[in-house]
Amino acid sequence: MNEPIALYLQNKEDREAVALALYRAGYTVQERKRKDGGKTVVYLEYWKDGPSAQ
Repeated sequence: MNEPIALYLQNKEDREAVALALYRAGYTVQERKRKDGGKTVVYLEYWKDGPSAQ
């Protein structure tokens, strides 16, 4: 599972809580931004590195 998975959560507090839970579970987590028309969409990407990434 080395390919990033995108997770879209609109609420900043929800993104922070989920990111912390994923990090504690051993995942690498990044908050990303992209343009969607005239809006900026903020989302999380996460993946598991290393030999236990299955």
